[in-house]
Amino acid sequence: MLRIISKDNSIEHSPGLLPAADILIVPEQYSHDAERELAALYGDSACLTTEVLTFSRIATRVLTEVGANRLIPDKAAKILLMRRAFLSVADKLTVYAGQTGSPEFLEKLLALHDEFSISKANLSDLADLSDDAVLARKLADISLIFAAFTALSALRCGDGRDKLTQTAEHLTNSNFGKNAKITFDKFSDFTKPELDVIAALMRKDAEITVLLYLTGDDDAIELPRKTYFALRQIAERNGVPAAYPELHKLPPNEFARAIRVNPAASIADECEYAARNVLRWLKEGVKPSEIAVTAPKYGGGYDAVCRAIFKRYGIPFYRDIREDILSKPVMTLVTELYEIISGGWRYEHIFRYVKTNLSGITLEEADELENYCLTWNIKGERQWMNEWKMSPRGYVDADTPEAQRAVKRIEKIHQRLIAPIVAFRKLNRHAATAGELVNALYSHLQNINLASRLEEKSAELLSIGEEKMSAEYSRLWDILITALETLFTAIGDMPMEYTEFGKLLTVLLRQYELTVIPPALNRVRLCDLAGVREIYLKKLIVMGTAYTAFPNIDSTNSLLSDYERAELDTLGMELHNGYTRRYEREAYLAARVFNKCDTIVTYLKSDRASFLIPSGSDFSEEVIATERYAPKPVQSRREALSLSETAAKALYGEKPSLSASKTEDFNSCKYSFFIKHGLRAKQLKSAGLDAPEFGTLMHYVLERVSKEVAARGGFGDVAANDVKCLAEKFTDAYAKERLKYSLTNARFAFLFNKLRAEVADMVVFIAAELAASNFEPNEFEVNIRGEFSGIPLSGVIDRVDALALEDTLFVRVTDYKTGAREFSLSDVCYGLGIQMLVYLFAYTEFNPDNKPAGVYYTPVRDLLVSANRRPTDELIAKERKAKLKGSGLILEGLSEDKAGKLVTAEQLGKLGRYVENTLRDISAAISSGAIETDPYLRPNGRSPCDYCGYIAICGGAEKRKLVTLKGSDVWEKIDDGLRRRFSAAEFSARLNIN
Repeated sequence: MLRIISKDNSIEHSPGLLPAADILIVPEQYSHDAERELAALYGDSACLTTEVLTFSRIATRVLTEVGANRLIPDKAAKILLMRRAFLSVADKLTVYAGQTGSPEFLEKLLALHDEFSISKANLSDLADLSDDAVLARKLADISLIFAAFTALSALRCGDGRDKLTQTAEHLTNSNFGKNAKITFDKFSDFTKPELDVIAALMRKDAEITVLLYLTGDDDAIELPRKTYFALRQIAERNGVPAAYPELHKLPPNEFARAIRVNPAASIADECEYAARNVLRWLKEGVKPSEIAVTAPKYGGGYDAVCRAIFKRYGIPFYRDIREDILSKPVMTLVTELYEIISGGWRYEHIFRYVKTNLSGITLEEADELENYCLTWNIKGERQWMNEWKMSPRGYVDADTPEAQRAVKRIEKIHQRLIAPIVAFRKLNRHAATAGELVNALYSHLQNINLASRLEEKSAELLSIGEEKMSAEYSRLWDILITALETLFTAIGDMPMEYTEFGKLLTVLLRQYELTVIPPALNRVRLCDLAGVREIYLKKLIVMGTAYTAFPNIDSTNSLLSDYERAELDTLGMELHNGYTRRYEREAYLAARVFNKCDTIVTYLKSDRASFLIPSGSDFSEEVIATERYAPKPVQSRREALSLSETAAKALYGEKPSLSASKTEDFNSCKYSFFIKHGLRAKQLKSAGLDAPEFGTLMHYVLERVSKEVAARGGFGDVAANDVKCLAEKFTDAYAKERLKYSLTNARFAFLFNKLRAEVADMVVFIAAELAASNFEPNEFEVNIRGEFSGIPLSGVIDRVDALALEDTLFVRVTDYKTGAREFSLSDVCYGLGIQMLVYLFAYTEFNPDNKPAGVYYTPVRDLLVSANRRPTDELIAKERKAKLKGSGLILEGLSEDKAGKLVTAEQLGKLGRYVENTLRDISAAISSGAIETDPYLRPNGRSPCDYCGYIAICGGAEKRKLVTLKGSDVWEKIDDGLRRRFSAAEFSARLNIN
């Protein structure tokens, strides 16, 4: 008996729909939901009278009963058998003669074999019938390969046919289904082997009921309509009485609920809009489990964005999509291991391997190794095999005890990492067969104690409530061992190189699915469109429904093109995954999904809405991003972020300690300051003699040259050539004292010899400046530490110059600059470039007998100059001198050397008060937790973002524009700042520099 029932959304959930069935058969992915549906409709006792099965479970039961359930190769084993089959006939192929049997090609072959199997096609006949010569040759090659594959499968399993074909044949001798009441639900169509099973059940006098959606748009029901006629033909062919509705008498399908369609500006806006509606529904009392958020291609661009937004809004969700098993740490460790030994020990492969946290190297140790590799540009096998002797600090201070201890520690980690990999590489190079390569990999897994590490990791995750991840770690080890056992059994005796083995293993692992039961059921489901199936679903959001994505009928990644599939269709064989079938499935899916419950549909405004969205829906032209239900994404809200005072104190202390560089960083961008000085995130850099190292060397040489020259009477009494000799002498002393070990490195020795001449030239230039100045160097590398105007301050002054006039000692703070920096009073007004002023006023406060005289930037860098093709030495010297000219400010009447802008005592006093106030404001802002992104933008377009190492973290921000102030505008801004803080009398009193 066959009965076909037409159902639509209005009756789907009615208890009377499902007849009293002994067996309910559903598609594989519906089995769990079907059991819940039965319990919801008929109570908990339903499972005692009705059994939920799938075609796969039926096959196992029947073949086991009749003694035909031999070993059925899984998908991974089939890949290996397909490889053997291909190689066995490779010399007879024409179209595919040039193929090497790559894993990707094998995957396509297996997919096509499965498609031909369920279509029950005779390839030899099709090749003879085809008028297309290329297609005929293709089919002939494929027929040879598949015949060899079937023979190999039969040799291993006793029967090379697919499981359902065997089941249909053996049902005659089985007790399964005899006189049973069987209902098929949730199917849109059946494969030919599945139809054979249904026919066999009919012949066993089973009472069969099939529920199909047969009302609606012609395109939407074309797939179940074909199934309807196929079932009728089977019943008629087997003489089985049937009851089914006449299609032309069925009522038209009407959508039960309105569908709201909204365009969006971006994927992020679609996900934001979804989160806003989900939050609204939850507040209205809808359960999370009654809501689904989906997209035709959810696993593509939507998944990561949607998860991030839902997490930020605190929405409980469960991802019901197939996990990429190769992205899991265990599989990454294995696949990257082969990339390391076959890919030349590349940096990215090694650290993907290490950062799985399963190799025996901790994440902290991995960070040390990575920093060292970036510092010394470690690349390739040779450098990884060599002993690591260089300091992790770079060239400078390599000989310090601390640096040497760090070298030894990192070398121990280095050896602990590479020893198992080197042993693994040796085993692979000596292996001749796939079985030996399997043993080599298993030996490596034992060497790094992977099994015990996975147990520990699983237990650790379970202890912190991560049940899902804990279960994954346990399951991944089983999958990996199963894959190795499959390899060993299927092709263990086959000759193979480790490079090919690694690729084959990667494809093999990809065939396994990681299925883990969700940690909780009462969560919003995030899934692909085909995953929308729950009976209890009340609210649905479908994103990404543009016509370019839905229907998803792009040509499949197959060995046969859509044109060739159409040609086969004309020959009487419609493939299961042909163009027509793909379209019919998408149309049917649209009808089912949009007819399920209250639905909101979104798509990108830059595209067009899919024609599969039912006409007459509630369409809104307003872009959905115009309003927000919840806070905006962090990227666009960071300017309003701040730390709590408790967090600020934990990071910076009760009273933040400042330095000149910190004040510059804070007023350049508060968020960059937070990353650098709050979180203390350090930027990685390669070892070299760049600005900081060059500055350290210049400080050392200038201090010693100045003291030596002072002992000889001053720079005015010492010849330039003598100064140059002294500079070379102390440069060599610096190298011997601090760079002895680094000089053994050929590259460093070459760079240092070039630098030696540059340092000497710069010292001679600075000596000439000092010889013409009224000021004399007085102190070098002066440490500043203490409270300046109540604020903890620390730092180092490069040089303090002194000028004695009568009984007063005036001091000038000098800073060596390797960059192109000039002193600017306009910058001071914005709290920028105040480093030297801070040190000047702090130094005179800590040394009351000294009076502030000014500040001065001394360039200590060599420059390229622009000149004619044949410039004279005099012209080059003149251009170079102009570019190396220093800048600053000086108290009027103290110097005749034009060493900066002249200021009066009153103006210098204002600057002192202004700097104090700026420091207080910075200290207060730090303590209050200010961390907004507020980089400045100069009129010339330059910004601190141009050289900020943290730009990847913040993603950039809108910049505050600076205006260059000149002349009286500077002092007006400084006066305004002081007046706002002090009374008129106090303001006048504070201007007195004395």
